[in-house]
Amino acid sequence: MNIGKVLWIVILLALVLLLAGAAFSAPAWDPGRRELESRTPPQIPHSTEGRRDCLSCHRDGLRPPITPHPERVNCVQCHVPSQQ
Repeated sequence: MNIGKVLWIVILLALVLLLAGAAFSAPAWDPGRRELESRTPPQIPHSTEGRRDCLSCHRDGLRPPITPHPERVNCVQCHVPSQQ
């Protein structure tokens, strides 16, 4: 084989490997991430120490925010205190 054919085969092989690697790699930006972040529950802006019943204040509006789902009684299952 002459050097020109070998060069073209090497270039073609490198291109195939490059495209295959790009096809099977993880995307740099995950389109579902923004949607997931927008659906995360808000953080609790105060300490929860000594406060076991969140709904005692937030069910009927004694303190805002009033919960949109008072049937869920374990608030800290989804909401976490902020690290203030």
